Amino acid sequence: MGRLASIVCALAATTAGALAIAPAALADSGTITITSAEPVGDFVFVSLRATVTKDTCDDPDNCSWYAFISQVAPGQPCTPDSGVALPSPTARGVGIHGTTGTFTDEMDDASIPRATRLCLYLYVAADLPEKLVGQLDYQAPPDAAPPPEPSGPDSKPVRKLSVAAAKRHVKPILRQVFKSRFTQRSGFRRSCSRRSRTRVRCLVHWTHGRQRYEGSLTLISAPDHPHGVTFRKNIHKRRIAG
Repeated sequence: MGRLASIVCALAATTAGALAIAPAALADSGTITITSAEPVGDFVFVSLRATVTKDTCDDPDNCSWYAFISQVAPGQPCTPDSGVALPSPTARGVGIHGTTGTFTDEMDDASIPRATRLCLYLYVAADLPEKLVGQLDYQAPPDAAPPPEPSGPDSKPVRKLSVAAAKRHVKPILRQVFKSRFTQRSGFRRSCSRRSRTRVRCLVHWTHGRQRYEGSLTLISAPDHPHGVTFRKNIHKRRIAG
């Protein structure tokens, strides 16, 4: 009996040791980060960063995959068949990967509700279900109160900034900031909308060589400024694939 007990104990110790050194199961994972946000009415224009770690290839002969983000109502579960897909980075010629590892894709000026749940999926193949790897619950902060108008004896009243006037300032400002990267451009587009009595936000994009510039330019009425406006820019460049 003593010899049998010794054998059993030795087998148990060996099994426990094997379990202790067994590698942890690999699992794909991801995170969503909002890098900038600008509320406009009931929506928010955001820049997103999706970071995905792909640990395994579902098909050893073809490891192609890409990440995409959809949005559902707050508190609703993330399921691939529900929600509204955001513009995929794949549509811009990036975001398709062919190996395992950690990758980051960025998306600029996506429009989302002020309160929403963002769901990050991996798409691998048509005959495999999309895989949920991360989610983010987002609630936009309340709009900041507008600054008080100057009331000193030397101050000038803050005038209403019209959308038409704001549009006239867009090209001169971009020319001043980007110089030849804007003057030697192609495919310029702008779309402006009012944010408040004294603010207008313009979405812009253009191409310079192999670079695409896109983002927003917010113009603010400033009577003490020589040109009558100041501005805040959120414009990024992206290399055109191909």
